[in-house]
Amino acid sequence: MLSEFWALLAEKLGIAGGRARAAFTSFVSNWQPHEGGWTANNATYNPLNTSHVIGESNPINSYNIQAYPDIATGVEATAQTLNNGLYPNLMNALVSGDYSAAVPIQGDINTWVTGNRYTPAPYTIPLPKPTPLAVEPPRPDSAAILTPTSSSPSVAATGVVPDGPPSPTFTDEDGQGHMWSSARQTWVDRWGNWLSGTNVWNAP
Repeated sequence: MLSEFWALLAEKLGIAGGRARAAFTSFVSNWQPHEGGWTANNATYNPLNTSHVIGESNPINSYNIQAYPDIATGVEATAQTLNNGLYPNLMNALVSGDYSAAVPIQGDINTWVTGNRYTPAPYTIPLPKPTPLAVEPPRPDSAAILTPTSSSPSVAATGVVPDGPPSPTFTDEDGQGHMWSSARQTWVDRWGNWLSGTNVWNAP
């Protein structure tokens, strides 16, 4: 009975699913027993005891608390009451799921019950506790991350990046007039050792 009413009221107020919807259901479920509408009196389809007149509603007492003919009318009347501008802090909490503004929210509840936010209501409503935000684990230093590749297994395994090539000196090593860089030969030898997995990086 009440669960259907809260679900329809949440949709009417534009309360999304997830944390906000769960907090809303918790809050109104804790609020309703203090008011007792529909469960402890004859205010049918009026669980929060609003006095808002709509359609074919009828008062049940001298406080003008209304009984509504069906659930749709009751949901509409309750939504219109909450949105009439007298309960801005309460409405913000209901829609957002953020009930951290406890004092302003209680002021709106005072208004609902007594007509004056500074005249205390005879009850307070337990506020939903905020859901802790997920804490992202610390990310490793990007400089220490090496992506393994088929051409450089030793780099990925050891995390050591070889130095650059030595300064080149050119010689005619084959006697045929082909200028060959000794630095290039040293680099090739050293890189070959590295790729072979020996992890030997001989100085030039």
